Amino acid sequence: MRYWVYINGEVPGSYEPEELAAIPGFGDAALVCPASSDLAERRWERAAVYPDITEALRLRAKPPLTPLSAPRATRAEDPVRALSPDDVLNDSSQRIFRHVTELMKELENRREERAITQSLQRKVAELTGELNALRERASYLQGRSDLVPGFQDRERELQEALARARADLHETRAGAERLDADLAKSSNDLLSTRRHLEEAKAEAAEREKHLAQLSKRMAEKEASLAKAFGVIRRLEESLGDLLPSVMVGVERRVPE
Repeated sequence: MRYWVYINGEVPGSYEPEELAAIPGFGDAALVCPASSDLAERRWERAAVYPDITEALRLRAKPPLTPLSAPRATRAEDPVRALSPDDVLNDSSQRIFRHVTELMKELENRREERAITQSLQRKVAELTGELNALRERASYLQGRSDLVPGFQDRERELQEALARARADLHETRAGAERLDADLAKSSNDLLSTRRHLEEAKAEAAEREKHLAQLSKRMAEKEASLAKAFGVIRRLEESLGDLLPSVMVGVERRVPE
């Protein structure tokens, strides 16, 4: 698996674990990231986290076995040694590698810039939407604020009407209390009048009863008097028949 590497303040490219181990200055503490991960999900970890990189570093650290018969190379021959095709190829490979590294770095920067640009574009779109919503809200509130003076006048009118209604209610309650007092007084007067009327009825009935008794007595007395007068008249008639001279000049006082 290939890894991106961050070393000496830059990202030169993606490499295999063996290639990473061959980079000068690369070690367990270097920051690497799997090249297969997406840009948004990229996580930089130390090289010691990945076993394949650790194994490559371990193998790289072993000293190479030199044969006993191999003669030691001397540096006396190097200054005058002509460049071989392998040296030219190695130099070209290094140049190509540096160029590819620069291209990868530029590509990575472009990707990061594109991701940042897209993120900023989304953020700008969100902020634009929020700004439009705030403008609509401000316009709505401005329209509402224009109605505030009318609402204040209406509130003042309602408060005045409420004060008048409370005053009328107070007067109505006072009048109702007076009416209740008058009603209570009238009820008491009515009860007193009823009591007096009952007493008057009882007294009238008693008087009527007494009058009936008196009328009965008077009728009895009148009947007795009528009988007495009839007896007297008959006596007078009998006396006139017996003694006419005595009855001459005597007035009749017995009522007819």
